[in-house]
Amino acid sequence: MIPWGAHLERFAGALGLTRDRAGLLRTGLFLTLLYALYALAFPDRDERLLRHVFGWGGTLAFLFLWWRGALQTNVLEARGEVPWRLLLVFFVLFAALAAAIRPFHSSDLHAYVTVGQLQAAYDLDPYVHTASDVPDWSADPLLSGTWKDMPCTYGFLFASLTEGVVRLGGGDLRRSLLLFKLLGVLALVLCAWLTLDTMRRHEIPGRGLALFTLLWSPYVLLHFVSNAHNDVWMALCLLVAFRCALDGRWLTLVPALVMGALFKHLALVLLPFAWVLLVRRHGWRHAALSTLLGCGLAALAALPYAGQWGEVRWEKIGTTLTTPWNSFQAVLTYSYGRLAEAVPVLEGSATAVTTAVRMAFGLAFLLFVGWRGLGALRKRDYAGPDFVSDGLIVLFVLLCIASAAWHPWYLGMFLPAIFLLPRGHPVRALTLWIAAFQMLAFSPLAKARVLEALVMLALPMWLWFRRFRSAPRDGPRLKHGSP
Repeated sequence: MIPWGAHLERFAGALGLTRDRAGLLRTGLFLTLLYALYALAFPDRDERLLRHVFGWGGTLAFLFLWWRGALQTNVLEARGEVPWRLLLVFFVLFAALAAAIRPFHSSDLHAYVTVGQLQAAYDLDPYVHTASDVPDWSADPLLSGTWKDMPCTYGFLFASLTEGVVRLGGGDLRRSLLLFKLLGVLALVLCAWLTLDTMRRHEIPGRGLALFTLLWSPYVLLHFVSNAHNDVWMALCLLVAFRCALDGRWLTLVPALVMGALFKHLALVLLPFAWVLLVRRHGWRHAALSTLLGCGLAALAALPYAGQWGEVRWEKIGTTLTTPWNSFQAVLTYSYGRLAEAVPVLEGSATAVTTAVRMAFGLAFLLFVGWRGLGALRKRDYAGPDFVSDGLIVLFVLLCIASAAWHPWYLGMFLPAIFLLPRGHPVRALTLWIAAFQMLAFSPLAKARVLEALVMLALPMWLWFRRFRSAPRDGPRLKHGSP
């Protein structure tokens, strides 16, 4: 086998990226140059060759620097020398440069602006109306052609937030895009603060690596600042819920999960485990009060959209959220679709097979949740750490395995919270492995359909499993210096 580790170590040494504070400083400087290059010179879509250069060269450079910085941070933390101020100062610089990088990877940010503009300029319900319902919609630069026929698929709180941002942007596209990016920076800062404070209070090791990952890693900055995906807002609500569980704050546990669902609906899958925790620790009465408060919060957020409830395009929203894309389901359905095109006897069967695959994955996930739920019910001393572990395991399985659609930024929904798990927890290690491989989504490999799921999801899972099997019997451990 090729000794990649030794070659990378020699290359890092040649660049002066030593395992000390000075080496981490140099890593920060190299990252600054790379973010600045993306901000100043990222090519347009028609510059295909140059985009390939950025896609492969830039992605590999980011990955190398992420790996090296994580290793340096781990070594410094083991010595008790984490340079907190250095990490924070560079984050300010990175955040400014990442905000200057145009949303080159996804058009979701323009969808957010469209949802906000429909409300702010046309007084239209974004769950009922789309941009194409606006006469001469193409004359409005804030209405995206990519999303002209798509109703809002996000929660009510986020829909209201988009309206506020567009109004604050004064109808200017550039200003509105920048405001969403600045909200992403704010969400990251709050996530980092809450993660580190919770780790400190509950004596969970690894705060240096947590801060480095959340504030320095290109996966986080490019997805949640440059492309401003809203998943990080659900992550913040999830952190609040976990903090409530660990601190015994029963009243706000369900409302925190509901608030997360008002950004991204998937936060609701944690509710059964929250109810088990509340009943076990605080009794039925407190569980009911927390749930009532959560229901009140949901009703309040839904109130601006209640007038046209019967006209909401539920079918379109449901189809959008459940159409297989870049996932394990997509591997099966896309492969079968190509087979059906080539074999005459299978012609016309692709739709039925897609439905069957979706139902099978959905049923398997429900059985998995039921199994985890029964385990929680049987555990009489079910406590906050159990809720954190169950919640993150269920979210990981839902998003990375069972979900019909997969996008590389989905990990952001729970990435900050993995640092609340023990250092050797499988979900903590697997999430970081997958996040690193998801950087390849910035390369031309992202257009490879089936290969995207196999290389960016299946491969890191398999590599981690091999490492897990060779780990000591007391459980899997991340090797020293590993992200």
